[in-house]
Amino acid sequence: MKKLFLFLAIAILPIITFGQSKIVMDKVDQSGYRFIGTSEEVLRNGFLDKYPMCFSLMYSTDGEIENYDLHVAIHTTVSISMPKGALLLIKTGSDEVIELKQTMDEAKTKDVVGTYNSLAGVRVYRTYASYGITREQLHKILDGGIAKLRLETSIENIDKVYKKSKIEQSKELFAGLCDLISGKLVKSVDIREGF
Repeated sequence: MKKLFLFLAIAILPIITFGQSKIVMDKVDQSGYRFIGTSEEVLRNGFLDKYPMCFSLMYSTDGEIENYDLHVAIHTTVSISMPKGALLLIKTGSDEVIELKQTMDEAKTKDVVGTYNSLAGVRVYRTYASYGITREQLHKILDGGIAKLRLETSIENIDKVYKKSKIEQSKELFAGLCDLISGKLVKSVDIREGF
């Protein structure tokens, strides 16, 4: 009975928490750079999805130049990494292809230790990568959603084709992340404010 309850709790938790995106970072450093980051949101193709992926957005600016980064976390049963410059290909629901390059050092993307899941009896590794993305590319995802992904890793290319309902869900997910960042941009933040 305990295992059934635990299984149901694990299966239902992502459904309950979907749509509860939040800002996890909003700061200005002493040199004037502002950073805004959103929480990770899971986009899976179903309960038996082999590679569940999490997405988050990071916005940074020095007051003049704006940068966006798409952060992708993938869970696997083997330890993999994402080489610097590795490609992430995104095909939108409107058949546009977006090509992004991984910007982090490869060593920072690899989970060496992993987390042991005693219920399933497997070790799960979480690989994390960051891809520079333009505002125009974000708008393409907002308009068409994500229909297909190809992720270049150190050992294989991971292909993921999303169902039609998940394409719509990806539009909602990214719209929510972009809205959170836009809402924070209205307010100015200064390290000295309120001190």
